[in-house]
Amino acid sequence: MRLNKMSISKSVYVVTLLAIGCTVSCSLWLVGPPDRHPAIENNGNTSPCRCGSSGCAEVRWIELDDESARQELEDWCHTVGPVVTVKNTEPTNAPAVDSLAFVSWNTHVGGGNLVGFVRDLRAGVFTEGRRPDHFVLLLQEVFRAGPDVPMTSPEIFSPKKVEVAPPAGRRIDIVEVAETLKLNLLYVPSMRNGRPGPGGLAEDRGNAILSTLPLIDLAAIELPLERFRRVAAAATVCGRDPSGGVWNLRVCTAHFDTRTRFPRFFESVGAARKRQAEVLIGSLPETPAVLGGDLNTWALESLEGSLELIGDRFQHPKHPDESPTFELRLLPDRRLDHLFFDLPEGFTAHYQRLDDRYGSDHYPLLGFIQLTSNR
Repeated sequence: MRLNKMSISKSVYVVTLLAIGCTVSCSLWLVGPPDRHPAIENNGNTSPCRCGSSGCAEVRWIELDDESARQELEDWCHTVGPVVTVKNTEPTNAPAVDSLAFVSWNTHVGGGNLVGFVRDLRAGVFTEGRRPDHFVLLLQEVFRAGPDVPMTSPEIFSPKKVEVAPPAGRRIDIVEVAETLKLNLLYVPSMRNGRPGPGGLAEDRGNAILSTLPLIDLAAIELPLERFRRVAAAATVCGRDPSGGVWNLRVCTAHFDTRTRFPRFFESVGAARKRQAEVLIGSLPETPAVLGGDLNTWALESLEGSLELIGDRFQHPKHPDESPTFELRLLPDRRLDHLFFDLPEGFTAHYQRLDDRYGSDHYPLLGFIQLTSNR
């Protein structure tokens, strides 16, 4: 049998993962499980990075119930700017909505043409000409540039800058995107985006929710520190179903780490992301919800405990799109991005991976919830 380079690479990849998995199991057996730090709501901390554009009471802050873990995360927090909210529609009467589109997408820190993508979404390019009336975008790796971001930061808290030109030519930060598209925004920075260049503006990057519907009950969920600081963004959207009944839906976007730091490096295979998932799921109320994110599930599925944990809470869709969302050179492409739905009885959901990355290094996921009056 003749093997090509791709076949050999894939075989080495699988064998390597199996070896790492065995090493992880032995490591956990020897040192025992890591400490668990449940999350608590703490709005007494008024650090600028934990406040919003309208004050510290604008966003509920959920952080780890461990003082030493909070202190290290606080050091990271001081290197980014405040949470940003943009309100282009007022939360008055809940609009009538019979279906709602959702997108989960890692936009590669401005490399993805977000404005062009939304315009195509509104034009029905992905839905055979049918234009969605309302949609919610659950985004990872968006960026914000400007004077609100501290100009200087210790090198240890300044991850390498990601600066990729999108197909349209100019990188546009998330605040300008929201204003250009007239969408509601919640942006929660996680970390700096490198250091400013000569004459440049400081940047931070993190997760964001863009929505045609008003965003209420805003929250930031600080996850366990594995490699970088990660903060999930959550909000609630509401509307009326075809029978006139009002529904509420919690929406959340998250980005997990690819690996952890020493001495628990081998937990990068899955245990580190499971810890982040435990805090995230424990911080979401037991109400209908949608979770989208780049969960960085690059290992064998049997080692990715975060997927099982999240799947226990979010039962839909029953048959998710298994297409890979991230391409690797000489190695099998991986499905790093996911959409999960926890819906009332009678509601249905599905999603698909789109075939155009719009300049990002991840493919977007596009899903729909069909709302019914039989609840």
